Amino acid sequence: DSESRALGTTANPMDEETIEMLEALGYLADAEEREAVAGMDPKDGIHIYRLLEQGRHLAQRGQWAASERALRDLLEKVPGHVSARNTLGLVLKKQDKLEEAEKEYAASLASDPRQNRVLLQMGRLMSSKGKLEQGRRFFEQCLEITPRFVEAMIQLSFLEARAGNLEASQSWYEKAVTEDPTAPRAPLGFAKLYFEEGDYEKAHTYYMKAAESRPNLYLAVVQAGVCQLRLRDFDTAKAHFTHAQEIRPKGWIPLYNIACANALQGRSGEAFDYLARTIENVDNFSLLLPSLAEDTDLNSLRGLSRFAEIVAGAKKRAAQAH
Repeated sequence: DSESRALGTTANPMDEETIEMLEALGYLADAEEREAVAGMDPKDGIHIYRLLEQGRHLAQRGQWAASERALRDLLEKVPGHVSARNTLGLVLKKQDKLEEAEKEYAASLASDPRQNRVLLQMGRLMSSKGKLEQGRRFFEQCLEITPRFVEAMIQLSFLEARAGNLEASQSWYEKAVTEDPTAPRAPLGFAKLYFEEGDYEKAHTYYMKAAESRPNLYLAVVQAGVCQLRLRDFDTAKAHFTHAQEIRPKGWIPLYNIACANALQGRSGEAFDYLARTIENVDNFSLLLPSLAEDTDLNSLRGLSRFAEIVAGAKKRAAQAH
């Protein structure tokens, strides 16, 4: 975070992950927003804007149900608000309400069929439902609109791999890498797909490729650690998380994951020490508290008195934060 705020003599462009999230939440769709509220009384327009911001901010914090309520309230008032509908599609997808998400994206495309990121989301939805040919058509539409759209190339490569067409898969991967040779978008995209498929070995390989292209890429290093945690290679996982903590010293996710690794190794003392450090660094208790309550990696700690103290301390800090 401090690196992104550092002053320099040249512009520091947003990374692709940030751009994708902003586009998914509708932040980069100002023209559509203006059209949706055209002619509206300014007082009403401000209320609509606040509802959209509320929905976006709740989504960014992972509060999907609350975000959905705010966005549905907005769409009742302004049914043609494309950004709100796209954000609602994302929120529904995150809640595994895939049929509802598909309905919202389809309605958005009906009003503007050239939204390449909405087409990408529809392709992903179709693919996740096993409708691979429909997914393929959506990804191909993305490339018809934006021929250099790396994410669509990645998705097509992955579809070909799933179908056993390894030569075609490799061809799409090479196109993606050629299009963006120095950035980690292509390996990150493949890593995410393999991770979601549960193939943690391949996911780890691609996360490491991304880290090779940009050694201090926090997301790649953290996710490489998570892969090794799932593969039960605890020492390698902890090495990745330690590196991630060096990249972002004030972060809490690497500390939490090191605690999980230690708990799985039966090292309760070290696990508790890292959980205590986690609470000191945490900036989003809405993510931490459910993890403390439900994460099976911590099962070996739950019957111990110090775990109850850790949870009580986290809840106290969360209350103070509000």
